[in-house]
Amino acid sequence: MSLLQSVVRHLSMLALICCTLHVQAAPETLTISNSKAWKPYSYLDEDGEPAGILIDLWKSYGQANDVEVVFHLVDWQSSIDLVSDRQADIHAGLLRSEEREQFLVFGIDLLQIDNQLYFHHDLLNFEVNDFLLGSHSYEVGVVHGGYEETHMRKNYPNISLKAFQNNEEMINAALRGDILAFSADLQVANYYLYSERSNQDFIAVKHLYTGTLYAASERSNTQLLTQISTQFQNISSEEKQRVLSKWMHIKTVYPEYLLPIALSSFGLLVGGYTVLLRYNVRKKTGELAAINKDLKFLSETDALTGLSNRRRFFQCLEQFRNSQFTLTVVIIDIDDFKLVNDKYGHISGDVAIRAVANAIKPMISDDQIFGRIGGEEFAICCCDRSFEQSTKQAQRLCELVREIKLPDIGFTPLTISVGCAVYQQAKDYKTLADADKLMYQAKENGKNQVVSGRILPVEQINAEAS
Repeated sequence: MSLLQSVVRHLSMLALICCTLHVQAAPETLTISNSKAWKPYSYLDEDGEPAGILIDLWKSYGQANDVEVVFHLVDWQSSIDLVSDRQADIHAGLLRSEEREQFLVFGIDLLQIDNQLYFHHDLLNFEVNDFLLGSHSYEVGVVHGGYEETHMRKNYPNISLKAFQNNEEMINAALRGDILAFSADLQVANYYLYSERSNQDFIAVKHLYTGTLYAASERSNTQLLTQISTQFQNISSEEKQRVLSKWMHIKTVYPEYLLPIALSSFGLLVGGYTVLLRYNVRKKTGELAAINKDLKFLSETDALTGLSNRRRFFQCLEQFRNSQFTLTVVIIDIDDFKLVNDKYGHISGDVAIRAVANAIKPMISDDQIFGRIGGEEFAICCCDRSFEQSTKQAQRLCELVREIKLPDIGFTPLTISVGCAVYQQAKDYKTLADADKLMYQAKENGKNQVVSGRILPVEQINAEAS
């Protein structure tokens, strides 16, 4: 009898192990959904093939983990329904919200996006905050099922919304004059407005939010999502950078007909026509140069504060790493900012963010980069500053912010916690982790203060350790 029990027990253990291995094994085919018209993140190209930043990232995931990836690109709400109905394994990337967390679980964070409110030039006589109070008959375009629709309904309930199935439909409606305002992600709007057509009718007038895109799955599929999040680390940093470098830019597409027209006209026109042609070419070149300048500004600037945006800040920081001098990296976080939003609303939160940015700007010299890298988080970087100089400047920033007066909010004094990391050798900088750690230490010490740290050269640390 004991022999039979032993055999049964071993067979049970073997079955359990096989089941466990079966559950944990990576799927041979992974079905991923997202929008078919969300350039540059996810869309169908002219040949009907999936393209975009998220598409390339998931293709890289498939190659790194020997998994076949199949994409279902549909309208935005449908892409979420596919996941919730288990017709797709994973959503390629979307923002978290309370509504979505009722039926989705979120995994690895992929990218950050900034959402803006866009006005047609006919609406520029409106003060933006007054417009958002809704005392008018204009509709604001949003994408049905998109996070911007939820955000607008929650934060600006008096605004009339007009929902579209995807971003392309919405922006085409705007260009036809069906709507004069819409909410869209900055990079997406730039691609549809500027990359495919030269359009100066719409401009960004207000930063609405910054968010992180996460991979997501239906709640009963949590184990698969956890496994995929772990396997995402198999993608090399070089491959991730290759994907981002390919897509994260704003390109201006020059009208293809300009050169043929110019060449034909050159052969046909003589005398006075030649003078006129040259005048028109110079005029068009000037217009295109102006558009390029505007696009470069948009792609590098935070719409809410006018500071360098996260992308521009990290570009400059990467250049500073090649310096032969010291490197100072400062992280600034507004204390208790959530209380401002919760008590006074997001519009007042925007006012507070701008006030902090404006208070700090006068202290920033031409050789320093000052940017907004997150919701209420700022950063400064510069070279060839001593530890004492950097710490003194950071302490002065705290003093300037404490002097801010915001009578309409009443949440004063505003304060900041600052982490100041000074690298004796710029090449030793890797990530914001050192400055971030110092900033959180300032938080733990009571906020409203600076914590500075000297980051020693790697070889010196190794020598001391030995």
